Amino acid sequence: MADQRRKSERVNTQLPLATEDGLFGITRDISPQGVYFVVEGKPETAQEVRFTMDFASQTNSGTQLRMKCIGKVVRVEADGGKWGVAVAITEASLESVPKGS
Repeated sequence: MADQRRKSERVNTQLPLATEDGLFGITRDISPQGVYFVVEGKPETAQEVRFTMDFASQTNSGTQLRMKCIGKVVRVEADGGKWGVAVAITEASLESVPKGS
């Protein structure tokens, strides 16, 4: 049964993610209010985290979309030698950046 606290549906997707602290990982799912990702380093619960997610572009414009986010870590759990991290997004913005940057 779905968690009744969720305000919107999650979308299962794998996107590259990088934190401001130098951790790199892959998302498992995202929603307008939060994201769950897997990384090698262990953030602390309640810690503020700044991160970016890159969305593949379907155009030949030479750019891609990058979402910059600030959030609060709400859960950290062991995940096969890495760490699964649930983050509540508090701020987000989208920008167009050159592919591969």
